[in-house]
Amino acid sequence: MAEIRAFRGIRYSARDGASLAAVLAPPYDVINSDQQHNLCDSDPYNVVRLILDKECPGDNNTNNRYTRAANRFNSWQEKGVLVRDKQPALYLYEQEYTLPGGEHRTRRGIIGAVRLVDFSQGIILPHEQTFSKHKEDRLRLMQACGANLSPVFGLYSEPEGRIAEIFNRVTADKPLAVAALDTEEHRLWALTDPDMQAVVISAMADKQLFIADGHHRYETALNYSREQRRLRGLGEDGKYDFDYVMMVMVEMSDPGLTILPTHRLVINGKLPSRERLERFFEIRPVCRCCHDTALSSLAEAGRKGPSFILYTKDEGMQLLTLRQEIAASGRVGNITGPLAGLDVTILHELLLKDLMGVDDTDPGTISFVIEADRALNAVQSDEAAIVVLLNPARVEQIKDLALAGERMPRKTTYFYPKLITGLVINKLL
Repeated sequence: MAEIRAFRGIRYSARDGASLAAVLAPPYDVINSDQQHNLCDSDPYNVVRLILDKECPGDNNTNNRYTRAANRFNSWQEKGVLVRDKQPALYLYEQEYTLPGGEHRTRRGIIGAVRLVDFSQGIILPHEQTFSKHKEDRLRLMQACGANLSPVFGLYSEPEGRIAEIFNRVTADKPLAVAALDTEEHRLWALTDPDMQAVVISAMADKQLFIADGHHRYETALNYSREQRRLRGLGEDGKYDFDYVMMVMVEMSDPGLTILPTHRLVINGKLPSRERLERFFEIRPVCRCCHDTALSSLAEAGRKGPSFILYTKDEGMQLLTLRQEIAASGRVGNITGPLAGLDVTILHELLLKDLMGVDDTDPGTISFVIEADRALNAVQSDEAAIVVLLNPARVEQIKDLALAGERMPRKTTYFYPKLITGLVINKLL
């Protein structure tokens, strides 16, 4: 099944007076233009200058943000800003963080090089749709730099606890690197002992990996591997560095694994009549006075069946729960199987498309927000006509859908916090 191996990671060196935190960045796909400028200003060697460099007037085929990233990547290695570890390692990674409500959690993951395989083999499984535009962008960067600059985020199940035991032994020692950013602390250890590496690799050998985040990065790495094989006239033995992708692997039962919901803002739209809604949903009003109370009511309803909250200025808050007879049928419109039991599918296929006639493929129709209070304020400020508050997807749903070969609608899962970029880089050439 999953084949992982140690690799010689490239890491930032300890520069006099330099802060490791100042050179790290979130994944490229959550960085807006303001953050991009702030990260660039924080340190001349911030990794954002590699993963998401600014576009400049006059960019062309020979001078663009991809070629500039490659030149910097090579220059920083020559200067000793980035240094490749001498021994192959599996890296152990801890993210200690604070949830929006104030709760502290720690998520633990192994960073290794994972053998790239097609999804059809059932070894590594996706759960979200991807888009060609993003893959083309990441492929150009990978072609220029010849490296995995950011990791893929994967999930595995290992109830035997062999990996957890190794993790506990290694992390009892001082971390190799520590970086504090806002409400997060990132800690890294290098597992270089061959016998301990063998335990981890063996424990993973009969496992499947489920992609939590980084679907575009994984598919891009697979396309890059195929391209390299074609260019070099190679077979399918899978022994080269470009046949692997850097992945952070987290155990599914890890207490620090957090999935947040992504709430929907319907920019223009009108609720169907209550009579039409009641054909499909049980409806009850919810007090707007405290969104925490509303979310608690939503969570409680979600234990009984697919549920969400609608909020408009005229109608206030309404809690909708799919009627039991419809849920039991296993069909929502043309959707059957595991997707028919997913809150987001019911929202998009039944409420938005069928009952409201909203085209959710139009980028100007729906926007997405993580914070519930921000979503509710969007209605008050007339930024949106309707807000839909959702429960988070569960890990079991992700696993079941992936095993069934289904893809969730976009923006269904938000694994919190995002993995940091810059702790380790995996060179592919």
